[in-house]
Amino acid sequence: MATFTVTSALDDNGAGITLREAIQLARVNAGADIINFDPAVFDQTTITLTLGSLLIISGNDLTINGDTDGDGDFDVALSGDRNGD
Repeated sequence: MATFTVTSALDDNGAGITLREAIQLARVNAGADIINFDPAVFDQTTITLTLGSLLIISGNDLTINGDTDGDGDFDVALSGDRNGD
């Protein structure tokens, strides 16, 4: 099992690890994986997907944990509005 931490709210290949990059890392890693979000970056944050659809391969045991502060509520949201409207 591997844990990957998203450190960038952007949907690009710039600085930090994006959700898209973390999912790709999990896809090539065998076994169960967890993706967390850095609480210093994500506090009621929306990630807007600007590079098209987000491919998550079924069959991989992948958990994406959007609760950055441990209160049981999600602190990260995804928006598929790539045009920003």
